[in-house]
Amino acid sequence: IGSLTSLMHLGLQDNQLTSLPDTVWSLPSLTHLDIRNNEQLCVGVPDTFPGTVDDSGCCLTMVALHAAFLASGSLPSSWSGVDLNLPCSWPGVECSNGYVTQLDLNNNQLTSM
Repeated sequence: IGSLTSLMHLGLQDNQLTSLPDTVWSLPSLTHLDIRNNEQLCVGVPDTFPGTVDDSGCCLTMVALHAAFLASGSLPSSWSGVDLNLPCSWPGVECSNGYVTQLDLNNNQLTSM
């Protein structure tokens, strides 16, 4: 895929992907990456990627929430050591078709939000 230097939009939604090749992030013309509805796919978007990533708001949002809790010193105790690539498998998180449908953070000794 790294040789598709004129590729501007990459639609990978509604698949069963578990990872993306690193070359995706270095495609010079890529401005939009759609990875919605790939329940097992969670990617960290490099700061150098100038485009947008549409992941239904699930994975990237959950990873951002995890980072915010961690930075504030209030990481839910049940999320300690979770696999950041699989937020739908985290304790208290329930998903349906790649969307977070329930977030239960009861009894996690949270001090801020």
